[in-house]
Amino acid sequence: FAANESSINQLQVIDIHDRSHPSIISQVKVPLDIASSTRPNASAIFYDKGFVYLDTEKGDSPELTIWDVADPVHPIPAGTYEIGNKVEKIIVASNRAYIASSGANQIMVFDVSDPTHPILVTTLSPPGWQTQSGQALDLFEGEIALGRNTGGFNNVTNPEFILYDTSSITKESSFDEPGGIYGIIARPPYFLVLTHRVTSQLRYLNKSGTTSAAYNIPGIPAALSCDWGNIYVASNNNPSITLIKYFHE
Repeated sequence: FAANESSINQLQVIDIHDRSHPSIISQVKVPLDIASSTRPNASAIFYDKGFVYLDTEKGDSPELTIWDVADPVHPIPAGTYEIGNKVEKIIVASNRAYIASSGANQIMVFDVSDPTHPILVTTLSPPGWQTQSGQALDLFEGEIALGRNTGGFNNVTNPEFILYDTSSITKESSFDEPGGIYGIIARPPYFLVLTHRVTSQLRYLNKSGTTSAAYNIPGIPAALSCDWGNIYVASNNNPSITLIKYFHE
């Protein structure tokens, strides 16, 4: 399932049974509240229990659209919610959807036990939301980490990294990151974060911000993901994907 950065078909379903020849088997558009409006580009996506949670940039339609993909060839709209801002990241776990956005509510938490009717549970507006935006999010064992950009200049009193406890949605720790944070892999008490520093953009650190390792990433880093011992960094220019092998003894 792919979030297409296009105003034509925002959700694409790709058959990868033959990894050497992937093929698009369906494409769908997000619904519009106003028929004459231009559809926004997709910006984030997550799959959970037969449903795809698709998010978009701010537009004239709900920024969150939930799709029933039990039949991946024919996705069916299931539910929507008007976020009011561009969504940068979404994670779904244990019937909760966590969204990082560019607005005042930089974390939004939804009850999605019924995906056809998402219910807003709480929002968080950490200091600096007027200039900074939520860029990255990761959830691991009851803790959720939010990464933000600097908002154009670095204000050390407005942290770019904030760690919350998911049971009470209270802040556990935070720290300043002058390069902003555009990707997070959370494995408390340690975190791998992707920044826009001039060098050492990929940093391995603890919840206080103390760095124990750092790596140079070619290009302009944009996103971060992992699969077991493989770490993938996407960049906005060549090389577009950097693979890092991670081995832990």
